[in-house]
Order: sequence, then C-alpha cells, then structure tokens
Amino acid sequence: MKAIYKFHIKRIFTNTFGFLSRKTGAPRILAFHSVENNDDTFLHQPPQLFEDQIRYLAENKYKSCRVADIAIGLSEIVLQNKIVILTFDDGIENFRTIVCPILKKYGMTATFFIPTAYIGDERQKPHHKGLSVYNEYQMLSWQDLREMASEGFEIGAHSHTHLKLSQQASACAKDEIERPKLILENKLGCPVKSFAYPFGRSDAYAPWTRDLLAEAGYTAGCTMMSRVLSKKDDLLQLPRTDISGFDTLKQFVMKLNGDYDCLRWIWNK
Repeated sequence: MKAIYKFHIKRIFTNTFGFLSRKTGAPRILAFHSVENNDDTFLHQPPQLFEDQIRYLAENKYKSCRVADIAIGLSEIVLQNKIVILTFDDGIENFRTIVCPILKKYGMTATFFIPTAYIGDERQKPHHKGLSVYNEYQMLSWQDLREMASEGFEIGAHSHTHLKLSQQASACAKDEIERPKLILENKLGCPVKSFAYPFGRSDAYAPWTRDLLAEAGYTAGCTMMSRVLSKKDDLLQLPRTDISGFDTLKQFVMKLNGDYDCLRWIWNK
C-alpha cells in the first residue's frame, strides 16, 4: 500500500513539474527487470508494453550502446542526441526468451547485469533469499549467457548474491564485487567491465564500495539514481532511470525525456 501511494504521488508531481527537468533526447541509461505477464507490475513488465517501448525508441531514431561503451567514450556519448543504454538486472530466464528477441527485432543492444550465485548449467529457480521475489521463475543458464554474449550483448556483474553492499562488512562487500567478475570471465571467456549495484539507491553504495569496484578492475558502475548522463559523471557511479511495469508508454517517454528527474527535488534516494 505504501509503495502504491508513493507511486501515485510521484506521478502527480511529475505530471505537474516534469517539464522543468525535461531534456528531450539527452543520453540516458534505462534499467529494466523482469519482462513477463504477472500481476506484480512493480517487478514484472508486460511483454507487449516492453515491445511498444522498444519500438518507440526505434521509430524515433534512438541508437543504443552498452554500459562498457560509456567507459570508453563518455565524453563523446554525452554530446550525441538520442542515445540510450538499455540495462536489465537480475538474470531472469525471460531475458533470453522474451527480451533478446525483441531487442534484436528492433536493432537494439543492451547490458545484462547478472548475480552469479543464481546461475547454473541448467535454468533453475533462485535458491537464495537475495532474489526470493522471483521464486516462481527460473534464472538464466550459463549456456543462455554464452549465447547472449555471442550475439553482442554485454554481460555485466550484479554482485554474487544480490546484497545491499553498503550495509555489509568490507570483506563481504569485496567478495560480492570480486567474485562475480571472476566467475563470469571464467564461464564466458570474455572480460567483464561493468557492475550494477543491487538496489542502487543512495543507501546501496558509498565511496568505499566505489573504490572496491575500481580495485576489482571494473571500468563502469551503475546506480539507480535517475538523471541524464553528463561528462562530469563518475564512471563507477553512473545514473540510471528505472522502468517499471506500471509505466505506460506515456510514462516511459516522460522518463526518457527527463520529466521524472524532478523527483530528486523531493526524494533524493
């Protein structure tokens, strides 16, 4: 009930004041989670709605790139119009069965952030409380991830067991950051340069967790703090805009254009 109340307050605020933060066509990282027909639209996005959003990007001449590309060319990317970076967190099976076919249909690439504790040789249900919200679903397999990487999609790390890193002891956080990189590189045979902080709000990361990412060899890290990309951004604490199943195509376009960035004025978390 609290989440629904907050959701409606945000919608009223952005409909009223969103034009003040609007930056149409500015480069932005978008964050998605599960794409599946499910009554829980906070977590799951209907496939038809997702395809409508990707079709909108294609029809309006948006180009996509991966998070690793930002680390290489942030100063060039921020100068371009209509650049979008699509990211997907948590490693759900529907990334392979639903998301990838839609992205390929419209010529889009993406970065998929994977919590490695949940990935096996076969698709399996999550076995750790860190992703208990997906108990009804299966996770990606290593074969799925190999195929996705071979098709040009970036595979990044999303910790090992999906813990809020800033609230862990330093040794635990260090392991949650280093271990998925080593596992992914060993299993996929390609370098892993990008990381997404689980939960990603302002209480989910800190200067010391940022330093751990750098020490582990990551060149890009993503939060869930919503705004456009800027040449002044810290590459290891990049902003991302969350897209939920509650977002109609209208709300998606508003988020894409920055109308929801005004929420930082009342909720800086």
